[in-house]
Amino acid sequence: MEATVLIGTFKAAEIFCNLPQICASRQSFALHIIFTFSAVWYEMYTSSLPTSRMWKRKDVEIAGETLGATSVYEKPDGFWKREYIRKIVINTRNKLKNQLKDINPYTGLPAKTKQVLRLEYMYVFVYIFYLNYQQILRNLYFACKVLYICGWPSLLSTYDLADHKSAVVIGSDKLIKVVLLPPGLLIGVWKVLAFFMASLHFHKLIEKCTLGTLSCPYTEPMKPPVYDDIDPENGLHGYKLHFELHDSRKQFISGCFYQLFCRKNNIQNGFLRVSVIDIKDLSQHIAVSGRVGIKWNTEALKSVIQDSCFMDLTVLDEAQNPFWCVSTPVSLKSSHQSIAYDYVGQYYIVSFQDSCGKVQMELVWLEEQEQFFIINLVLYISTEKVNMHFGTQY
Repeated sequence: MEATVLIGTFKAAEIFCNLPQICASRQSFALHIIFTFSAVWYEMYTSSLPTSRMWKRKDVEIAGETLGATSVYEKPDGFWKREYIRKIVINTRNKLKNQLKDINPYTGLPAKTKQVLRLEYMYVFVYIFYLNYQQILRNLYFACKVLYICGWPSLLSTYDLADHKSAVVIGSDKLIKVVLLPPGLLIGVWKVLAFFMASLHFHKLIEKCTLGTLSCPYTEPMKPPVYDDIDPENGLHGYKLHFELHDSRKQFISGCFYQLFCRKNNIQNGFLRVSVIDIKDLSQHIAVSGRVGIKWNTEALKSVIQDSCFMDLTVLDEAQNPFWCVSTPVSLKSSHQSIAYDYVGQYYIVSFQDSCGKVQMELVWLEEQEQFFIINLVLYISTEKVNMHFGTQY
């Protein structure tokens, strides 16, 4: 999978969550005193020093061995806390650089991203900003307005829970209703509980976690356009797509598509039309493993939202660099029209759009085989995105 899914559970009328101490200290004056007490952070700092070679002598001499108890308290409030966090961040960044060198030839992303997230990913937590009650869905109230997803020490994503106009119901069953809040947050509503599930693409995720801050998130540096004076159709060919459908645990389909292109006469309305799976070519149609659905397995309930899943796509340019990356929940909407005459079954349509382009996918459910088939998949890439990347003027 190219995305990581973060899950949290919150009580709608009386929100509770197990937050890191930085958030807990905001809710209690006593905890605030403890978590900013210099002696506590000094002990944490010095006890951690021998665990890394880079900390052994120089930092111990400066920070620990030559300082007595009086010197600890002479430092400004928060000094040892900042020093401890700073050293943790530096140490982790150095480890990550070595682990992220190998690139997966299929996705164009670091091959060990999953391992790094599981072993070196410091803190992933949901930070709630408490405000007055806001109605974001019919008959549903939350005691929070803004939800922040952070990979300590960096802000990864922000969601406005009061933006009920953007919220779309993508599925439900007897227990739970699932709402999508762009750009990738699922809210599962069950009685007075709200379950949050966020989907984040792996591209630059480690950098976003380690190179940004809460006040200044990481942004990828602007790269100069990839000019090619020899190729008259630069930016129209050589694309590769890595595509996946999955839930939080199971993979339904994963595939790579090579040498994708768009002809100049297929550039319309500001988009390059790139055909990945042709509805007229039966040999390109792909089977999907099992019935598509999102499983919600928590202590409170176990539920499956049929005909919904996570869609991940990574489009690489001709130089095998990530060009367009998407990780988002999608729903399969039933179509009453027969899209293709080669199948007898129920047809479904999946659509998605962001600032970089659009995705349109068509599937058919064959009851006897109990299987989905993807019979059409088209990417519409923004010409503005292509022109900025390749220095062209389509």
